[in-house]
Amino acid sequence: MKKNFLFAMAMAAVFAGCSSDDDPVANAGGEVSGENFIALSINLPTQNSTRAFDENTQLADGLETEYSVKEACLVIFDGTEAGSKVVETHDLSTSFSNNNDAPNHITQTSTKVVKKVAASVQPNYGMLVVLNNNDVLDYTLMVGQTLTDVLALTSDESKILTTMTDKGLFMTNAPLATAIGGASWSGDISLLVPITNVYPTETAAQAGTADQVYVERAVVKVTMQEGTAGNLTTGKIDASAVSYEISGWNLSNTNSTSYVVRNTFKSDMDTWAKYTSNGLTPESYRFIGTTQVTGSAKYRTYFAKDPNYDTDATLNDVETFVDKFGDNNPLYCLENTFDVARMTNKNTTHVIIKATLGDGTKDLYVVNDEKSIIYDDITKVDAIVYNAIGSSILSTNLTGTVDVNDFDITYAASSDKTHNSEVSSITLKSTSTGEYSDGGTAVNTALASAIAAINGKVKISKYTGGASYYAARIKHFGDGETPWNTTETDKPASGNIYPSANADANYLGRYGVLRNNWYDLKVTGIAMIGEPTIESVTGEEDDTDTDDELDSYIALQINILSWAKRSQNVEL
Repeated sequence: MKKNFLFAMAMAAVFAGCSSDDDPVANAGGEVSGENFIALSINLPTQNSTRAFDENTQLADGLETEYSVKEACLVIFDGTEAGSKVVETHDLSTSFSNNNDAPNHITQTSTKVVKKVAASVQPNYGMLVVLNNNDVLDYTLMVGQTLTDVLALTSDESKILTTMTDKGLFMTNAPLATAIGGASWSGDISLLVPITNVYPTETAAQAGTADQVYVERAVVKVTMQEGTAGNLTTGKIDASAVSYEISGWNLSNTNSTSYVVRNTFKSDMDTWAKYTSNGLTPESYRFIGTTQVTGSAKYRTYFAKDPNYDTDATLNDVETFVDKFGDNNPLYCLENTFDVARMTNKNTTHVIIKATLGDGTKDLYVVNDEKSIIYDDITKVDAIVYNAIGSSILSTNLTGTVDVNDFDITYAASSDKTHNSEVSSITLKSTSTGEYSDGGTAVNTALASAIAAINGKVKISKYTGGASYYAARIKHFGDGETPWNTTETDKPASGNIYPSANADANYLGRYGVLRNNWYDLKVTGIAMIGEPTIESVTGEEDDTDTDDELDSYIALQINILSWAKRSQNVEL
């Protein structure tokens, strides 16, 4: 729902490298020219959420800080095609107000901006607007660069993911499509906004029509709803149900680099726009929206290529957790998209969720991944190890009363990264009431053999303080627009999870995160205990394991808002 307040922001700051309007404007050749004026308005986006996604209802403004504008710059190209070159840059000063007249796509619209430009600037020159630059772009180096050069520019997370209250979110033009998707799509993708009119005086420009520029945030937004506490549906302690509550979350497998301007090209959209899962009736051409962006006669696009789109990524792992939930406590990351061949654990951005099982005061244990049985006392685990040696061997080779208390059992770090430890040493205590049947001081051959057989083979997972970790892979188009293992053809099979016959049409974009999209997750239930350490959550599977599996303990659903807001219920 649109907010009913006026949020005006003065933008006095000037970007480093933007030209000053106190002097005559210099074009690419450095010539001093006469006066020339253009008029434009800047439209700040609502946020997309996940799509299965209804553009008429699932667009959202987000937080005030997410559309705060602290600085702005206009980059002018000598055309709108790939080979067009930057001829000049200008700082912009304006204010923004809430746009209640266009609730579907636009959160804020600027007052009309009238800008003096070089006499060489002509109609159909192209405009790129950059908001909240924070040194992401060096404008002094841009003059003379082509649009292709600019689209190839990348930046790392330390610049794009700035402190919200200080700098605001980095934004640039949004690529829009001239037609909705379909089997015979023949539209175009527009990034630069063409200048419609060049006016001889400032007065004429003020009276003229402003060209509309549509920008988008260059980051991904993720929120986690608190969810409801409950009990594991599988796994008990001494026949008693095990309670859980969600106690923390964070993002994992996030991208460290991003294109400065979103890379959504006509050459790709010529193919993407025709894709729809053959398991859907009616068709859903998911890569382009179906409602026009207000005032543009164009449509949003919902996919792009990131710098590692078709190469295996090296992504960032989670190290800490946050314990704040809800719409007002988002985390941000860079977009991360990939082709179907890389729809794997290694390449997919996750939300790592921390749940506290039980009352949080006891360590819990699982032996050899038998997660249906949970222990809250290490002596119970010792007894399992004791029994694994075999009571018949013990009774045959030892005399007297012999039980688990007669043994020292040592646990050491496991070579299996899904476990904390393994049995590394078992020795008979010197105070044992049992005696060796041969009367000697050495363990007889049978007992030594039994101990050797168990050492290193019993794996223990220790959940310190009852902390259990889960990985939820974030879906972009998700089950609504890219259904998996339901009605599509060919059907997935073991070893052929994304059948090649229709892989791209059926699944491209099922997972991943796209800029200006808001992914909202909520845990609706937990089936069983998860993993004991953060490292094991994404490391439990081989990095090449596909995002979807025929057998899985996790079911995810993602839906898109403007941000585009993508909501996802997660059953763990």
